[in-house]
Amino acid sequence: SLDYAQTARVEIARILARHGYSKPVPMPDISTKEKAQSYIGLDMKKLKAQKKDFINTVVPKWIQAAKKHGRFITKPM
Repeated sequence: SLDYAQTARVEIARILARHGYSKPVPMPDISTKEKAQSYIGLDMKKLKAQKKDFINTVVPKWIQAAKKHGRFITKPM
């Protein structure tokens, strides 16, 4: 995805140059996954906590229901 972002930046610069705009275009720093997540507003601590809660509450219910109906697979296919 960082490659796509870099390609988009180059294309934006070309389009702006074609229309006579030569000043630098401010772009967010998305050089790392953490910076990109922060820039788009992802609260990773909150999301990880929600995932942990989901795994600890919902998944066991699914497993229990699958076992009850004889659909829980314990051996690899």
